[in-house]
Order: sequence, then C-alpha cells, then structure tokens
Amino acid sequence: MNEKLLTYVRQMQEKGMSDSEIKENLKSVGWDEQTINQVFQADVPPNPQDYQMTNEEMRQLDPKAKILFFLSNSTSIASFILIVPVIFFALMAYDLQMDSFILILLIPFVLIVITYVIAQLEYNFYRYQLSTDGFYKERGIIAKKYVTIPYEKIQNIDIYQSIVARILGLYNLNIQTAGNSGVTNAEGILPGVSKDEAERLKNELLRRSRMFGQRNF
Repeated sequence: MNEKLLTYVRQMQEKGMSDSEIKENLKSVGWDEQTINQVFQADVPPNPQDYQMTNEEMRQLDPKAKILFFLSNSTSIASFILIVPVIFFALMAYDLQMDSFILILLIPFVLIVITYVIAQLEYNFYRYQLSTDGFYKERGIIAKKYVTIPYEKIQNIDIYQSIVARILGLYNLNIQTAGNSGVTNAEGILPGVSKDEAERLKNELLRRSRMFGQRNF
C-alpha cells in the first residue's frame, strides 16, 4: 500500500472532498484505477458526510398487522366470550323468551365487531420512523404513547416470529438497548412488518448505532 497516497486521500476527505472528486484528481495526474481502488478499499476514514443521519418519513406497519392486533385482542376477551354459554344455559332454566335468547347469542358477534374496530384503529394510529437521533414510534387510540430509542443505546436487534405472525408472514423487531440486552422490552418491540422491511430496519439501525458515535468525525 502506498502510504503517501493513503495520506493524501485522508487529507482530502478531511477537507470535505468527495471520493469521486479525489479519484478523478488521482487519475488526472497518472494514477491507475487499480491502485486507486486499493487505497479506497483500505482502512481509510470515511467522509464526514457519510455519518449524517437522515430523517425518514413516518411509516405504517404492514396492512396484515391489523389481523395480528385483532387476534391479540380476541384472546384478551376470550374468557368473557366463554361466559356467554354459561349465562345462556343458566337462564334457560327461567324459561326466557326467544328474544332474550337471540340477544344473548348476539353478544359474541358484537364483541367480535368491536374487537375488529379496535384492531383497525390500533393499526391506523401505529407509526414508526428513523429520525435524526433515534428510532421513534407512536401508538395508542385515546392515550397516545411516544417512544424514542437513541441510536447510541442500541446494542443489538432481533428479528423473530410468533406463531400468529408466522402464519401471516409477518416479522417482529426487538431492539435491545444498553442494560436490556437479551431482555424483551415492550418499548423496543416493533410488531407486524414484512421480511424486507424487518431486514432493512435491522441493517439501518445497526449502521446508525455504529455511526452515531462517529458523526462528529
């Protein structure tokens, strides 16, 4: 490796010159392309502009996430629905009119409709974003919750599937932070995204967590 050439590249990068400009300058004075590429593939400090954090647009979960929310909410009211047959047979002993029986039988269907509406609203109000300073998400229908995880605190990111998520072809992200490594933290979980989006988020979050401490290079 030509140390003088490497030093020159570092100096030009520190001055803010782009890699393409440096390469063109080297070619203009006679350096061959193979040598130039070897220098840039070496351990050369990147341009400070490479460390800039972009502010992405707010994103929604995968549309199938509303089914994930629906099934999750359904399990929480399942115990109540199971009470309906008990009430039904208990009231039969009192010779209720047919209208009363129909009303009792309608309770599960009403609960299903309400659960679906809640799942739809949960999906509509769930947003996430890669901001300039960290991973941001907001959720909640009435009581809103806002969570920001700074990039410098991110230690690792797991991609996993629950049984329901696997059936739906969805993936969940678990963002592990300092002090919570290996521990599932509700604030660091992003449910219901596609495989491509899960992998994109993992790679980009890990890249930003590594770069964040060097953004003032």
